[in-house]
Amino acid sequence: MTELPMAMAWCGDSICVGYKRVKELCVLMDSTLTPASSTSKGYNLVNAQTGAVTEIFTTDQKMIPTITPIPTNQLLLGRNGG
Repeated sequence: MTELPMAMAWCGDSICVGYKRVKELCVLMDSTLTPASSTSKGYNLVNAQTGAVTEIFTTDQKMIPTITPIPTNQLLLGRNGG
């Protein structure tokens, strides 16, 4: 695993996942810890039926992703002012 989800929320048949950049993440491979490369930060929409992943947008390194479901079967996503 190279990305750590910081926020998740269901919307219809999909789940929105917000990721934060991870600079010094180590992953277990063949019983040894191996540094993984940095990952981008932002939001992806994953279809639960097909597994298809769609990148929504990226955010800057300082922002922690936030996802808020709203009553109209939509999601409110935090985004930096860029």
